[in-house]
Amino acid sequence: GQSVTVHAISDYLNIDEERIYYPIQLGGHRWVAGIGIPRLVIEQEIDDFHFYTVFAAVISVLFFAVLLVLAQRRWRREYDLRRHSERESAQLHLQQLLEQIDPHFLFNSLNSLYALIRCNPDQAREFTLTLSRVYRRVLERRKQILSTLAEEIDFTWQYYTLQKIRFDDRIELTSAIDPALRNWRIPSMSLQTLVENAVKHNSITGGNPLHIRIRTEGESFLIENNYTPRSDGDKESLGMGLERIRSVYRFYTEENISISVGDGTFRCRLPLLPPEK
Repeated sequence: GQSVTVHAISDYLNIDEERIYYPIQLGGHRWVAGIGIPRLVIEQEIDDFHFYTVFAAVISVLFFAVLLVLAQRRWRREYDLRRHSERESAQLHLQQLLEQIDPHFLFNSLNSLYALIRCNPDQAREFTLTLSRVYRRVLERRKQILSTLAEEIDFTWQYYTLQKIRFDDRIELTSAIDPALRNWRIPSMSLQTLVENAVKHNSITGGNPLHIRIRTEGESFLIENNYTPRSDGDKESLGMGLERIRSVYRFYTEENISISVGDGTFRCRLPLLPPEK
């Protein structure tokens, strides 16, 4: 009463076959039906076909993977060369801007000295001695693109000493710096440039003194001054100093300076760059 499977040789085909016998009921009689299934060689061929198909697929994947790696390496090499070329071009542009600092700084200082000679020769002599010390510092830093915040503040205070000789109590500089940020970096002479712009482009009188405030705020450096622009101010000079600072930031980071004027106050925010590793 149960089906049975056996292996045998086909009398007709003379090949291996698998025979299945199982009982059936027909017209009240019990019969046994047998089915012979030849074991053809095509099974081996199918297995071989599957093997070669998988093998060809693996070879194709490896081939395209090698092509992809080679293409990526070539693209990376071209990208590095392009970046290197752009970096050299930016460095050259920065160097040209830095070379403008020395004559620009000296020219402005000599204008201040000329004004002092006319009205106060004693102060002019003191100004000349202080200028020689400050300008020596400028020459030492002429190739330096970035400086620490501590270096910039120290140099700015030296520059402020020059302006204090000239303006006395008509100018005031205050600072509030987070000590933890003293080794963070900003473009070299950027703070002095902004203080110099404040002096050059504002009307400074006994009744309207110039108040400059420098401070840190988060990971930024903020300089503010009361804004009373001179009618004869040199706007082109102001733009040249700010463009130099912007160029340095474009070279090192995606961040840049932000400037605003409102409520009688000029504000400039400089992003701080992390300390050099």
